[in-house]
Amino acid sequence: MDIMFEIVSRQKFSPEVRVTTVFGEAGGIIGRSDECDWILPDKTKQVSRKHAIITCYNGSFHIEDISTNGTFNSLGRERLPANTPVIVNHGDGFILGEYTIMARLMQQADSYVGAGDDSRALFAESALSLNPIDAMNQEAARRTDEAAQEKAAMLKTIGQLTLERDFLMAQAHERNKGVSLRRK
Repeated sequence: MDIMFEIVSRQKFSPEVRVTTVFGEAGGIIGRSDECDWILPDKTKQVSRKHAIITCYNGSFHIEDISTNGTFNSLGRERLPANTPVIVNHGDGFILGEYTIMARLMQQADSYVGAGDDSRALFAESALSLNPIDAMNQEAARRTDEAAQEKAAMLKTIGQLTLERDFLMAQAHERNKGVSLRRK
């Protein structure tokens, strides 16, 4: 399994920037230094010389922020914890300085039954569009669907609790009615 990161911010139009890079299970380093596996040029030095480490263990890819300026989740703009590997899911976006990058998990063609000798990489089954705007819209729709399902489950639970409450209140009302009739 491999992971491809793609720049989806305006820097992708710069001729000096490699727009995508693929990391295998050996992982690699992202930063502005020539020693990095994926070099992100940055004259403003918002991207550290060695900004983030990509690793793969237990069958999952991880990103670890080793920078001074931080690596952020692109949707919530939440800073990733420093020096702590965070699992990378297909479609996750990250901000490193002025760069916004998107992760795409990839499978090797020969990992599929009947794939033969074709070793070209295929995108995971839940692949996002190659168009960054469409991909972000797809990911937002997927997360909206998940949120809607969670909301529906909560509303169902609330509905069940409301019915239970109404039933118990009716029983209590009936019991109280009997008590008040006996007093008169």
